[in-house]
Amino acid sequence: MIKRLLPLFLLLILAHAGSARAEEPVAAAAPTTPVQSMELPVLDPAGMRLADYAQGLLDGLMRARLVPGAVLVVVKDGRVVLTHGYGYADLATKREVDPSRTLFRVASVSKLLTATAVMQMVEEGKLSLGVDVNTYLDRFKVGKEFQEPVTLAQLLTHTAGFDDKFLRCCVWHGGATYPLGDYLAREMPPRVLPPGEVIAYSNHGYALAGYLVERVSGERFAAYTQARILDPLKMSATRWGLGTAISPDLAVPYRLVGGRPVARALDDTQLGPAADLITTGDDMGRFMIALLNDGESGGVRVLKPETIAQMTATQFRNGDGLDGWGYGFQENTINGWRTVGHDGSWGGYGASMVLIPEAKAGFFFATNADFDRAFFQEVTFAIAAQLVPPRLWDAQQLSAGPGLSAEAVAGTYRSMRWTRGDFMKIDTLANELVLQAGPAGMLYGPSSGRAAPLTFRQVAPNLWRDDARQATLRAITDRKGELVRISIGQNAFEKVPLVQQARVQFTLIGGLLLLGSGIALGWGVYGPLARRFGRRPRSLAGFDFRLIAVLSGVMIVAYFLTLVSTLTSVDPFTVLVETPPFVRAVAWLPVLLAILLPGLLYLGGSIALRKGGRRILRLLSLAPSLGVLATLWFAWFWNLHPWGM
Repeated sequence: MIKRLLPLFLLLILAHAGSARAEEPVAAAAPTTPVQSMELPVLDPAGMRLADYAQGLLDGLMRARLVPGAVLVVVKDGRVVLTHGYGYADLATKREVDPSRTLFRVASVSKLLTATAVMQMVEEGKLSLGVDVNTYLDRFKVGKEFQEPVTLAQLLTHTAGFDDKFLRCCVWHGGATYPLGDYLAREMPPRVLPPGEVIAYSNHGYALAGYLVERVSGERFAAYTQARILDPLKMSATRWGLGTAISPDLAVPYRLVGGRPVARALDDTQLGPAADLITTGDDMGRFMIALLNDGESGGVRVLKPETIAQMTATQFRNGDGLDGWGYGFQENTINGWRTVGHDGSWGGYGASMVLIPEAKAGFFFATNADFDRAFFQEVTFAIAAQLVPPRLWDAQQLSAGPGLSAEAVAGTYRSMRWTRGDFMKIDTLANELVLQAGPAGMLYGPSSGRAAPLTFRQVAPNLWRDDARQATLRAITDRKGELVRISIGQNAFEKVPLVQQARVQFTLIGGLLLLGSGIALGWGVYGPLARRFGRRPRSLAGFDFRLIAVLSGVMIVAYFLTLVSTLTSVDPFTVLVETPPFVRAVAWLPVLLAILLPGLLYLGGSIALRKGGRRILRLLSLAPSLGVLATLWFAWFWNLHPWGM
C-alpha cells in the first residue's frame, strides 16, 4: 500500500524535477495442471524429517527476513502431522510461540470461515447464491451504479465490482466501533466495475457477506460462527476481534524500523467477517482437517461434501489458463499442483492457508510481522514440495501462436483493485506494474523488494509464464483482438493513461515545487530588492497582485512539501486508523488557492494584456495562475482535498 510509495515519493520527485464489458472470446484453456512428475525424494510428512526440514527452513528465513515469530501446522489424510512454533511471540519478554496457545490475527484468512458460514446458510435455503443481495437488506442497499444486480456468488468471488476502500475501516484498540450493519450503512463503497466482469478484491464485499449471515440467522455474526463452526470443531482459542482486554497469549505485532523489529500499536478493525479472526495454529489445523475431509472432523459435520466441492471449485477466472477464485477460496498452482486457500495481511501480522485437495494435505503458517510476500512465497513452495512431488509445467505442449505480441502487451499497468474515492488513490503511483518486451516474445517486470524480477516467457497465444514465481500472465482481448487488460493469476491490471503515470505525476510535483518557489521568491524577494537597488524598472504589477502571487507560491510549496514529508515518514497502517493531522490541515490549501484564483486570473491577465514593458515579464504574470490551476487539478484528481480525507 502507501508504504511502497513512501521511499519512492521524494526520490522520484527529485529525479524528474528538472467501459463496455470486454471479454476474450472463449477458447480452449491452456493446461494449468502439468502432466509430468519430477523424480525427487519427498520427505515423509508423518516422520521427523519434515519437522527437521521445517525447523531449518523457518529458522533461516526468519533470520534473513527479520521475522520475530511464526507458527506452522501441517495436516495430511485427516490428521495433524506437524505443529510447531518458531521464534518469539514477544521479543521483550522472550515469550516463545506456542502453536496451541499463541494467538495470531490472520486478517483475510478470516474470509474462509466467513465463506463457510455463508454456505451453511445456502445449504439451509436461507441464502441463495444467484439472488440480488438487496433482497436481504433493509437498512441500506447496494448501489444501482450498474443495471445488473450484485449477487452473493459475486461477493464470494470478488466480482461484485466495489471500489477499494481502507479509510475509517479501523480504530485504535479500545476506540468506539460501529456494529457491522451500522458500519456498512455508513461506509459501503460504491460499485465502480460491472458485476461479474473481473476479479477486484473487496474487503467490504466480504463484510457484507457476513452481514447477510446476521440478517438471515438473526444472530450477530460472531455468535453464529461460534455456535455453528468454532464450537463444533473444538476451535476453543479462536475468536473474532481483540476484545476489551488483550489476551496475554496474543503475539505482539512488529514492523521493521531501521532494520529492526519494533512493536506496533493494536487496532480494532470494523471489517469483522473480512479480516478480524484471532486464532492459534492448532485451531487452524482443526479447520483445515474439516475442509479437506469433505466438511467433517471428529464426527462433526459443518458442511456437506457437495458444498465443499462447490466452494473449492473454480467459480470465476479472469481468462483461460489462469488460476481463479472459488467461493471463499483463492486458487493457485503451486509446484504444479492445484491448491486453494487464502493469504492474510494486517499491520504486524501475516498468515496463509494452503490446501492441496487432490493430496488431502494442507498447511497453515502465520507470523507476527508485516506480511512479507517473498518470505511467504518461499515457505509455501518449500513446504508444498515436502507434501507432494513437484510437477513440471509442460512447455512442449504449449507452443506460441497467433495473438498479441510482447510489444503490444508491454506498458504501464495498475491493479483493477485501486481506491478511487479518497486520497489513498495516490497509492497507485507506488504500485505500477511496468512490463517491457524482450527478445523471443519475453516480458520483463521490475523486482519487488528483495524478490527476483518478473520474467515471463510466451507459452501460448496471449499467455506468458514466469517459472520462478510460478505465475501465469494472460492478455485479455476483446472480440476485435485488441488488448483490454492483463491478468497475472487472479490479479487483473489495466493500462495507466500517460498523464496518470508515476513518472508524469512526479515530474509535475517537482515542476510545481520549482514554480511555486520561483513565484514566492521572484515576486516577493527578488523583484522588490532589484527595484530597491535600481536594477529593475518599476513593476507593472501592483501591490495587490504581488501579494496574492506570493501567497499562492508559498501555499503551492507548502502543499507539496507537507504531503511529501508526511507520506515519507508516516507508518502506512496508521493512515487506516486516522489521517495524519498535517495531511488534513494541508488539504485545505487547495481551497484557499481556489479562492485566490479569480483575483490571480483577473490581475495577471490584465498585466499580460497591458501594452508596454517586456513581453516576457508580462507573460510571467500568468505563472501564478497556471501554478494554482495545476495544483487544483492535482488535488482534485488524487482526492487530496478536505472531502477526500
